[in-house]
Amino acid sequence: MLSVPECVQQLQNLFGDTAKTIASDTNFIQRERKISALGWILATVLGWMNNKNGTLETIVANFEQQGVKISEQGVSKRFTPQAVDFLKQLIAQACMLLVCTNGDVLPLTRRFNGVFVEDCSTVRLPSDLIETLPGCGGSGSEEKGAAIKTFCRIELMAGNFSEMIFGSGKTPDIKLANRAKRLPRGSLSLKDMGFFDLERLRQETAAGVFWITRVPAGTLIEVDGVQQSIGKFLSTCKGDCIDIQAFLGKERLPIRLVALRVPEEVIKQRQARMEKQAKKKAKKAKKSGKGGKKKAKKKGNPVSQERLYLSVWTVCATNLPASEYTSDEVYTLYRIRWQIELVFKLWKSEGGVASSHGKTGDRCLCEFLAKVLGQMIANWLMLLRGGRLGEVSPTKMYRQVIGVIPDIAEALWQGDAEALVETVNKLLSRWEQSHCVSMLKSLKNKGDSPFSEVIF
Repeated sequence: MLSVPECVQQLQNLFGDTAKTIASDTNFIQRERKISALGWILATVLGWMNNKNGTLETIVANFEQQGVKISEQGVSKRFTPQAVDFLKQLIAQACMLLVCTNGDVLPLTRRFNGVFVEDCSTVRLPSDLIETLPGCGGSGSEEKGAAIKTFCRIELMAGNFSEMIFGSGKTPDIKLANRAKRLPRGSLSLKDMGFFDLERLRQETAAGVFWITRVPAGTLIEVDGVQQSIGKFLSTCKGDCIDIQAFLGKERLPIRLVALRVPEEVIKQRQARMEKQAKKKAKKAKKSGKGGKKKAKKKGNPVSQERLYLSVWTVCATNLPASEYTSDEVYTLYRIRWQIELVFKLWKSEGGVASSHGKTGDRCLCEFLAKVLGQMIANWLMLLRGGRLGEVSPTKMYRQVIGVIPDIAEALWQGDAEALVETVNKLLSRWEQSHCVSMLKSLKNKGDSPFSEVIF
């Protein structure tokens, strides 16, 4: 675990020499006259951390605190493709800096060389970026314009953002994931259905990586020499728990299928949600214009029987050996994947990552990247208090971080490491005085139910 002084040193290095070098390499800042790389970061990245709804006027005021006079137009002109490259490379460097935590972890996670979760989140952008960052498209879609998709990977034991990859909104999740670095041997990957890829699972198994994944409806499964859809197979199963060896897909990937029958009230919730989604798609298709009625008819069909079969079960496939991990332990491990959903929720609700007062593509894209970088900095500070599994309410911690951002910005601008350390220590003292409930205790109090609709 890094000490507070070591964490502060990393922050100074990232925003100091590293940022200066990247600014020069990307031609964002060639000669420091008015604005330096550090000054730009403090005015924008930390500026938007302090005020997620900040405007150009806010940024101008931030520069004035540095003794720099610049107009709103002058600030606006600096939102360029070079500024985008600068921020992307700075984010990549931030992913390489690790802040280890001494927070609570599930005993099960100690068996692995890291526990990784990954997911994607999409943010809309102005239409002038549609050529380089096209949105999802599709009938009735709200993403027909430009959009950026962020692939994020987190290592849960230490709590770090270990990978951040950007692509257009229409890029499939799995394509972004395939650009990420290979996971270390002995690690565990917790996957959602957006990252379901049999070839990738085969490669990870061969590389000594363990995984647990959800299984999409319609996937072929072979049990005792009989191949059929997974939903149809489950519809013939008796009992409440299935834990068997099988083959998945036409490729016949050897897997362990772990399925648990859910209570009747959960089945009703799932099927009601499916019906609602089907009606929503039908309504959007009807509004799509030419051919809309035909598409609406197609998309308005009742929920498929396959999906109805699956709604009765919580289904996971894994390569974890049954001799070492029980079915309950498989579910317990998969449940912690929810942490990455909390990250994206925090980004948008508290960090304002999906919002901007800007009207042009480069302006909004720069603001988006600056806010993402701000979330990474906040994460470092929050990890000094404890790991991701140690707090029920990261929102409360995040708001306390925001309260000290002006002091951090001032200390960074002055190059005062002692003041930085003092500010961070004061933040830690506030957290120590707060009542923090361990997520591990929370799970225990809830009986570790694998039926949670929050997770599944």
